[in-house]
Amino acid sequence: MTIGARLKKIRENLGLSQASMATVAKCHKKSWEGYEADNNLPGGEVLSNLAKAGVDINWILTGQANQTENTINIYDVEFSAGCGSIISEENIISSLVVSDDFFEIYSIPRKFAAGVKVRGDSMQPKLFEKDIAILDMSVKQFSNDAMYAFEYDGSCFIKKLQLAGDKLRAISLNPEYAPWDIENEELLHIVGKIKAAICKA
Repeated sequence: MTIGARLKKIRENLGLSQASMATVAKCHKKSWEGYEADNNLPGGEVLSNLAKAGVDINWILTGQANQTENTINIYDVEFSAGCGSIISEENIISSLVVSDDFFEIYSIPRKFAAGVKVRGDSMQPKLFEKDIAILDMSVKQFSNDAMYAFEYDGSCFIKKLQLAGDKLRAISLNPEYAPWDIENEELLHIVGKIKAAICKA
């Protein structure tokens, strides 16, 4: 597999168009098309931008990487059965190859990393429609004010959880959405803590 083919594979795994991938790499669309066609090689700045987005540059350049250990599965967050079921094989919609440094930078245990597709605008300006939120699934309880992926009363949410008195409060970062309280914590199932996001715009 050529460098261009590996770049195309990464893009397709992310579900991005060439124009969107060029935005992630901060290059012109025509330049990205040339990279995928093996007409030219991406320069250091483009590779650096890809690395910041979680792409394993060593695998891009050499094809040498442990794709099992360095792959984060992406799960669909929209479903009717509740979000506890997102972390199952049938709900994998894509995967993302990342560098070894990614797990250290974002303090995520390698085997507990997962990605979920963001829907809606309630968590703007941190998370946008179609972004990939990377979560740490080792976190199953509220520990501090932060963004979590969780199920409550059969519905799936990505919200900031904050302790308000003796209750947990679910807060949207978009001020157009009002906060609401978790009235029955027995119905709360935390899937993981949001540690990073991959821009899909």
